[in-house]
Amino acid sequence: MDGIRRASLSCTAFLCCVAFLCIAYFSGIRVNLSGSLPHRLYRIAALPEGKALSRGELVMPDYRKIDNPAISEGMARRYLTAHPMVKQVGALPGETVFLSGGRFRVDGRDMGPLTVLSADSQGRPLGAFPTPYTLKAGEFWLVSHPEKGFDSRYFGPVRRTDITHTAVAIF
Repeated sequence: MDGIRRASLSCTAFLCCVAFLCIAYFSGIRVNLSGSLPHRLYRIAALPEGKALSRGELVMPDYRKIDNPAISEGMARRYLTAHPMVKQVGALPGETVFLSGGRFRVDGRDMGPLTVLSADSQGRPLGAFPTPYTLKAGEFWLVSHPEKGFDSRYFGPVRRTDITHTAVAIF
């Protein structure tokens, strides 16, 4: 009888865990285990139309909608997958971005290190987006801080209309 009771409690605990994870998932809670962001829980929310974005905000562009040869290549090489990719807004419309000497600059201000690699981990060439570049109305420069991140360094600016969600660290 004791074994049956333990099995029943284990099954109940397992089902409660599954139910909790399903509720969290459908509530927009995600665990990041990739190297692109700190390992934390994030709340994902749809980006309301017309909401202004700010530098440093975490956003999720829908790469499948973007007509850009570098993004198409990134998808073919599996840098970008069906899983949403979270990037940080690094520069805003009207600002000029410049990448040089492993540094990222916005309107002349040093924003920190951001290395542009000439090849990926398999030795395939990577083309850098040419800078300096002044962002047009509705364009954003997206960054990720791991050295091997695939972001605007390689594919250039992203239109606001292609950014569909925000991510906020909750734990």
